Amino acid sequence: MGNLVLVIQEIQIEITTINDGIIIDLAPYLEMGYAPNYKKLLDENPDIAKQVTTDAGEVFAFACIGDASYKPSGVKVTFKPDPEIFEDTVFVYETLENRMREQAFLNAGVRIALIDARGEEIVENEFMYEGGIKSFVTHLNNNRHNELIHPEVIYMKGEKGTSVAEVALQYNDSYNELILSFANNMHTIEGGTHETGFKSAITKVLNDYARKSGILKDSDKNLSGEDVREGLCAIISVKLEDAQFESQTKAKLGNSEVRTLVEGIVNAKLSEYFEENPSVAKNILDKA
Repeated sequence: MGNLVLVIQEIQIEITTINDGIIIDLAPYLEMGYAPNYKKLLDENPDIAKQVTTDAGEVFAFACIGDASYKPSGVKVTFKPDPEIFEDTVFVYETLENRMREQAFLNAGVRIALIDARGEEIVENEFMYEGGIKSFVTHLNNNRHNELIHPEVIYMKGEKGTSVAEVALQYNDSYNELILSFANNMHTIEGGTHETGFKSAITKVLNDYARKSGILKDSDKNLSGEDVREGLCAIISVKLEDAQFESQTKAKLGNSEVRTLVEGIVNAKLSEYFEENPSVAKNILDKA
């Protein structure tokens, strides 16, 4: 998997991605004062990843100078906030730390190093989670210090076309729900179609199981969505090519096909999990 190193300097952030592949020589373009212009549309030129475009619109091909399979290679990006745009240009380490940890959870196996080089003592943290969003759920439940209803984090994954959805969940003994949803690694704080599909499916699966197992009788009303989500800690992460957000802040996902994808995954795989682990389903339903 890849690696990402983020270094906080006094007035800027340097981000370096390290991958296996070929070595690209950017020195000639940097000497000429050219910088990559990523606004060039990819669909206009399928080889754009091998090119650099100047602000004047001139296009030059990158020079491939060798095989990098024997050592790390990658791309370095420097970001310096413009004080005319940003009210505060001071980087807050804790904010970046939380964001990088979150990204490591969402991208299983990717190593992210965060280095604060502003003070006399360098502060460094490294994040990598092979368990991905399963580890994310474990981390959240550990931080809340709740007793778990079942020891194992339930994990589901599915895809349709180029879209991929992952869901991880675990119940604890609290009466609060914590559902975090993400689209292309962006936290959709207002939810969206992926979260709607998840909530609909988990309510249906638990009600269907309760009826089938006799926990709910014919005369009993169905459990509400709020009932089945008591004590639930869940992460929903979707990755798709044409993400449609309902605002510029990307707070809410609007792709209707994503609801169908997530709903289908949870309906099928959570039902199967409960059939294979009836004691887990019973413990969850007893709490609801």
